[in-house]
Amino acid sequence: MRSSHNDVLSEIGQVLSISKSNLILARIKIPPKLGSFVYLKDGRKLGIIIDIFGPVANPYALIKPSRNLNKDEIIGIPIFLKKLGGKKNDRRFSN
Repeated sequence: MRSSHNDVLSEIGQVLSISKSNLILARIKIPPKLGSFVYLKDGRKLGIIIDIFGPVANPYALIKPSRNLNKDEIIGIPIFLKKLGGKKNDRRFSN
């Protein structure tokens, strides 16, 4: 999936729930760095990773959303990181 001509979206997990304090809990397959931005399938920014916890084999991420969310529309959707395009940055993830 492409969000722009230079960036590729890489799926890292799925939204499980939203807390009363409006934080997103997601199960993740690939633990990103704290402070990484997380995106929706269409390339819109969902929020920023503020914590990673749980077992190494099945980690979770806590995400602070960048906008108000409709709980019914966000639960169960996949989340993505942007992977920089081009030969040089092929394996690096961006914020």
